[in-house]
Amino acid sequence: MCGSYFSRYALEDLFLKDTRYAKFINKDLLDKYYPVGGVRIEDDILVTEDGYENLTTAPKGDEALKIINEYKETIVEEKQKKGWFW
Repeated sequence: MCGSYFSRYALEDLFLKDTRYAKFINKDLLDKYYPVGGVRIEDDILVTEDGYENLTTAPKGDEALKIINEYKETIVEEKQKKGWFW
């Protein structure tokens, strides 16, 4: 299991103000990923005498990003449909 989370407070009030850390942060991408909140990846592993089997069927990598981006596009489209009339 691993995770990466976007804490606005930690990033903006601590790390971006400290040059030791700020040089490693792509500030232009922060606004893009703040709404996501973060990512946590967990796998269910069956350990056997002969090795292991990953039982997790959740999408990962490019497949997961495609799903996230398609969902984001749907949200944007719904907001645009509402416009001033709705």
